[in-house]
Amino acid sequence: MIPISVAVTAILMAAPGTVVATYRGGQVSDQDLASWRRFREIGAGKAADVPLRDDVEPIVLLRVLDARFDSLPAAPRREHAIRMRHWKMALAEERVRDVVRLEAAPTEAEIRQAFEADPAAYALPRHWQIENILKRFPERATAEGRARLRRAMEAIRERAVAGEDFARLAKEESESETRLLGGSAGAVSLDQLSPEVARVVSGLAKGDISPVIETRDGLSLLRCVGIIEAQAPSLDRARRIVSLRVGGERFDRAWESLVSRLDAELQAAYPAGDSRRGPAEEAVATFADAGGRSSVTREDFLLHVSALGLDLGAAGPDEVHRRLVDRVRREGFLREAQRRGLLALKDDDVLFAWKERELRARAVERWEVEAHLPEPTEAELRAAYAAQPAAYVDPPRVTLRAVKLPLRRDRPLSLYEKARRVGRRLAAGQMRFEEAARALGPDAEPVELGPLTADAVWMMGLNVDSAVNTTAPGRTTPLVQEGRTLWILHVVAKEPERRLSFEEARGQVRAALVDAARRRAVAEFRKRILEEQQVSLAP
Repeated sequence: MIPISVAVTAILMAAPGTVVATYRGGQVSDQDLASWRRFREIGAGKAADVPLRDDVEPIVLLRVLDARFDSLPAAPRREHAIRMRHWKMALAEERVRDVVRLEAAPTEAEIRQAFEADPAAYALPRHWQIENILKRFPERATAEGRARLRRAMEAIRERAVAGEDFARLAKEESESETRLLGGSAGAVSLDQLSPEVARVVSGLAKGDISPVIETRDGLSLLRCVGIIEAQAPSLDRARRIVSLRVGGERFDRAWESLVSRLDAELQAAYPAGDSRRGPAEEAVATFADAGGRSSVTREDFLLHVSALGLDLGAAGPDEVHRRLVDRVRREGFLREAQRRGLLALKDDDVLFAWKERELRARAVERWEVEAHLPEPTEAELRAAYAAQPAAYVDPPRVTLRAVKLPLRRDRPLSLYEKARRVGRRLAAGQMRFEEAARALGPDAEPVELGPLTADAVWMMGLNVDSAVNTTAPGRTTPLVQEGRTLWILHVVAKEPERRLSFEEARGQVRAALVDAARRRAVAEFRKRILEEQQVSLAP
């Protein structure tokens, strides 16, 4: 592997070639331009056709800022070195993951064998393409409150039946996350829906608008956009599904094995104490390497967390430790990528060289511009909040506990039938959640999912989302299947959307003002540099 410093010299300071632009500090050649465009293409995954000036000006900016890097104090230069290593480790993990996934891909013969073992599993049941509008019952809603909500939904239905655009009504009226998609819930089969909803959907034809449907969680209104008729099993149609399932199962096993091996190699140790607070240079983790043991400093860990967009300020010790384990584990992915030669691929010299210069330039911007921005005043914070108080809300949340049971072919069908019976007893209130977890162990795993937003629940899958939405606090869902996983979910609590007070939103308001100020200052800083450099395109 060519060292970064050598790559920068070899790639970015190559022979001039044909001059395509000049500026006060030098010139840009066609070779510079080709190298930059290739870097841009690697990052975006495809080439983008942009005006020449839009390619030349970033090259000039990076050169000018990069030239200032060595004059920075030691602290920002050390921070830059950490950020560059983090980027390289993230790239290493991504490439290792891609290779393991490729190695796990089944052959055509294996896909055919898996399909022929259970072709009925790949029949396509009838699907309804649905748009929905949802109104949730308030917590501890009275009979009068429920009746008032029904009247409101009946009025919305009348507007839809009269011809108002259903998607627009969903965006304006729905309390479901599908409102962001104009109410679109995609194509669903009856087995994905709760019984009360499935009964109504089964009778809908294309264009029909349902009556108002009441579930335990609220009221729904549905519109059938279209119907996809049932189809018999077909290898051609099932090939991708079978490949994803078989390959996914192999990948999960291979990845788990790889992570276990890397963890054993690293022999990580974590000194006692809070890894978020203390001297920046203090070690918060150590791990084995060729020279003995290396460490992760507190500064390194906090930069890692920041780069992921996370705030661990209010996180519990378990979450902080999990993130620290993730940071150490990336050292293992870097080693594995190096062993497999995954960081010396075609164009990697170009990629590493430009990325180095890009991160050096950002270090200069942080030191020369962002470090000197004034803090927002109290008056500015209050004015920003007053201008958009509705923007600062705590979204609806549901607190969940779960029993998670992966579907595996090496387990007896009786286990899953037992899980179904346990789920029914829980949903009927005939069994406690702790008893269910014990009854299905050790095959099933108790999971504390904690407080989740509606988006997070929806991302778990439509079946989970539907089950949770129709289950009251303190109750438990029946057995729910999502892909190759069975879930039994206990709804501990549901909290409605709540507008934050100024004091509660202070941190968010400050962050928004600081980010806006940073963007303006950096944009002005870059504009000033380009004006000073007098960039001129060659005729």
